[in-house]
Amino acid sequence: MVMANAALAQQKTPANSPAPPRNPQQRRPPASAPAPQQATVSSTTKHTLESLKVEGNQKLAADKIIAVSGLKIGQLVAIEDFDAARQRLTDTGAFENIGYRFTPAKSGRGYDAVLEVQETGPLFHYRFEELPAEDSALRAALAKQEPLFGAAIPVNTKVLERYERALVQFLGGNIVVEGRLRSEKPGEPQIVFRPPGERPRISEVHFTGNQVLATERLAEKFSLAAIGLPYMEADIRPLLDKSIRPMYEAKGRIRVAFPKLVAEKSKEEAVEGVSVTTTVDEGPEYKLGTVRYAGVPTKETSTVDKLAAFPTNDTADFDVINAGLERIRKRYTGTGYLHAAVKPQRNIDDKEHVVNLLVTVEPGEKYTYGRLTIQGLDIIGEPAVRKAWGAREETPFDPDFPAAFLKDLRDQAVFDNLGQTDSQIKVDEDTKSVDVTLFFKGAGSKPGERPRGGRARF
Repeated sequence: MVMANAALAQQKTPANSPAPPRNPQQRRPPASAPAPQQATVSSTTKHTLESLKVEGNQKLAADKIIAVSGLKIGQLVAIEDFDAARQRLTDTGAFENIGYRFTPAKSGRGYDAVLEVQETGPLFHYRFEELPAEDSALRAALAKQEPLFGAAIPVNTKVLERYERALVQFLGGNIVVEGRLRSEKPGEPQIVFRPPGERPRISEVHFTGNQVLATERLAEKFSLAAIGLPYMEADIRPLLDKSIRPMYEAKGRIRVAFPKLVAEKSKEEAVEGVSVTTTVDEGPEYKLGTVRYAGVPTKETSTVDKLAAFPTNDTADFDVINAGLERIRKRYTGTGYLHAAVKPQRNIDDKEHVVNLLVTVEPGEKYTYGRLTIQGLDIIGEPAVRKAWGAREETPFDPDFPAAFLKDLRDQAVFDNLGQTDSQIKVDEDTKSVDVTLFFKGAGSKPGERPRGGRARF
């Protein structure tokens, strides 16, 4: 750790003011120039600390830095007091460099001082895993011993070891705690305090507190997502939201919550893993109230609303609601708006247990059919397919049409021995047109023959 020397002001000292000690690294002026009046005092000479500021801090609060330094306004200080303050700050592991300077106060009765700091590295948020205490209790215990840092700390050995010791002490000394920086999610590194070793994997899941949905049904659904994964609560909660929450929202329980997760060693013999029990707060049932639209022309609102068929004044079944939103989206994409988006916004009335919807449609640019290319048909089959395709160039593009067209050809038995078919689109963002390629493999060929193109039955 680099330690800066105390920089002392070069100025004439008033008769009744304390004289700052000479900086040993200060050059003497040339012999021809008159030397400034600079008195010296011993390190034991103390004067009142009139003011104290902090410079260079960016993430750490000045008042916390001053508190940790141990310096207080009104106390008698000398060089050894500033050195001791610097050492206390050094011991925190929060700074790369620490210096100080002090000059005679304007009042002429004491010192004005400044602590100059350079903070160390970035700060990272931290969390706990598999420690036998509530998160809030662990954080409160650390706050008592670590007044400088808040919810984020630097990654260095001095800080991590001090936090580890504090946690071990709070937990009664019966558990080993290790702090490591982990990047389990891209761009979101965190310091994790947990027992050393690999995380146990989930071997079974259970639910409690549920009534609307059967435990067996919840466990079956969640098992598909969670069994075999390393247990980490921060990862399990998104899985609950993805797999279990939609099941409740289909019942109108849009305020469903999972307030508690408990992981215990599996009681099954020969099973190395943890059993995870999720407490469910199902909440009340909500009904679907009003549905309003944005981005839809007034003359089209009734058509769109009829297409969506939202269950207003009935249970807010979000399986049905999401299906209606998808029908709206397909209506737009089917008329050339290839990148159309439909965004629902919930306005929840918790008093009346009603959820109202604002459905915003963002059509985007309109795209048209471009060139049609056919591969795999002979000179007889290809014209027949082009005739069936029709004159579509420059008409609104429907992304579902190519696959539906090929299905119709198969259903109508247009070709003898029709083999595998496929379609591919190529979007030109400059012209807002879409070229389509239809692939025919083996149409009209006999087993063992080279595919030669099919004979159409038009």
